Amino acid sequence: ACANNCTALGAAARAPGYKFRVAMATIVNNEGRWMAEWILYHRVVGFDHFYIYDDDSTDDTLTALAPFRAKGLVTVYQNVRGLQEQHGISVPAHIRFIPQFVIVQHAARVHAADVEWLAYLDVDEFVVPRASYCISALLDAAKPTQGVLRLLGHLFLPNASDHEPLARERLLLDTAHSFVPDRLLTGKDRVPLHKNIARPRAIAHTDHGGIHHMRARAPLKEHAVKKTDFTFAHFRF
Repeated sequence: ACANNCTALGAAARAPGYKFRVAMATIVNNEGRWMAEWILYHRVVGFDHFYIYDDDSTDDTLTALAPFRAKGLVTVYQNVRGLQEQHGISVPAHIRFIPQFVIVQHAARVHAADVEWLAYLDVDEFVVPRASYCISALLDAAKPTQGVLRLLGHLFLPNASDHEPLARERLLLDTAHSFVPDRLLTGKDRVPLHKNIARPRAIAHTDHGGIHHMRARAPLKEHAVKKTDFTFAHFRF
């Protein structure tokens, strides 16, 4: 019922002409066991559709996605390198993870007429509404001049008592119980956790700056969302 309420709110506020108000785009590799949990969770908070880019998975990813594809909730793309060539996506020299840049640009270009907002998170990351139950509250508050909404995240580490591989029925949300405050982060983890929700037209056909620190095309601007309103949880597994 909660999922229906959130998606209904989003549909009611969707701008004319769009199929979806907010969709998620992500790239995956051998993460089939987490797909259902991740999709269902984000359906509950109001995401309408999911663009899944399969980066040569050899596990059961496609099987796990099949029921969602049948219901029209998921669009699957394969051969990311082929998509880059097909759509002429040039990757700036400063980009380290080329496939990630490609899927951001592909989703923003190909689906610009389909979706009003696109979120880019990994399968081990979960949007957490804090001031509201639904993602629609964040989008309702966005100003017309804001092209990128930047979420700040929280890091959760694996449960130290889990010494064996997790049983298949365990949820990803149940694998990490150790929250790490920002002041205790060390090494590469000291880099602030950022992920973005963007208007496709704000980032398409431009050097958007990478998946963590997206830049909006002028005159649109970036907006940092308060952690007390919306955040995301990053679970290490």
